[in-house]
Amino acid sequence: MANSNVKVTQKDYFNGLIAYLNGEDTNFTNEEFVEFLEGRIAVLNKKSANRKTKVNEADEELKSLTLEALTILGAPSTVTEIMNKVDFPVGTSNQKVSAILRKLIAEGVVDKTKDKKSTLFSLVA
Repeated sequence: MANSNVKVTQKDYFNGLIAYLNGEDTNFTNEEFVEFLEGRIAVLNKKSANRKTKVNEADEELKSLTLEALTILGAPSTVTEIMNKVDFPVGTSNQKVSAILRKLIAEGVVDKTKDKKSTLFSLVA
């Protein structure tokens, strides 16, 4: 599409790429494809950089409070014990703290053990 005054859409570029990959002739140069793809990648990078939402920020606060409670307790503890040890934001439920603990377990920061009917959480030694 070099030297053309016609507005080229993303759909045109994608169709051109499909044609190129199928071995067909296109009106685009390789440089135009590369420029287009680099632009799309830049947009995706910008979107992923802005993904820190209020929920993620709140979860980070809950993670630090949970780790603080586990540090203070020093022994394997239940979710209820963890919630009673530090001041969690009003409205924080046991289920939310359990979800935070699952994330911390996945990160390798917290251990989970079963003791008869109770599930206990502790910091990884």
